[in-house]
Amino acid sequence: MPWKAYALLRDSGDNESVLRFGVDPTSGDTDFTANLAALGALVTDLMAVTNANVASYGLTWEVPNTDSAAAGSEIEAIGLISSRIDAEEEKWTNLRIPAPVDGIFVATSGPSRNVVDPSDADLGSYLENFETGGVFTVSDGETLLEAGVANTKGKRIHRGSRNG
Repeated sequence: MPWKAYALLRDSGDNESVLRFGVDPTSGDTDFTANLAALGALVTDLMAVTNANVASYGLTWEVPNTDSAAAGSEIEAIGLISSRIDAEEEKWTNLRIPAPVDGIFVATSGPSRNVVDPSDADLGSYLENFETGGVFTVSDGETLLEAGVANTKGKRIHRGSRNG
């Protein structure tokens, strides 16, 4: 079964670490309730061996995707999208898109190659998932204002990697 489990640990300085656990499909516990009970027991045992607070823990159902990555895609390239949060005061949040497609940028070469196109339809469709009235949230459970030129901006950035 594609169950995955995690525990979020937080220390006295509010630093966090996530422990991830696989769930053995041969254990016979293939339903949510049984696996959650087993995870609760694991967390109890974990609390006995760590000084950190187990801030939260959970169980997820992983859906494998057999698609392959586009040729030349690099996870180190990131589309850093800044979007307005739906709040009384003007407040922005950042969303990251690893290995972004060139289509979400203004141009494929030159200085505009690294500037996000806020009117791109695919980017707008993605951001709609986080808008008020949608299912998903960002930044402490908040939602985005309607995506578009006035509420979205961004750029291409790169993060360091030793993987090549």
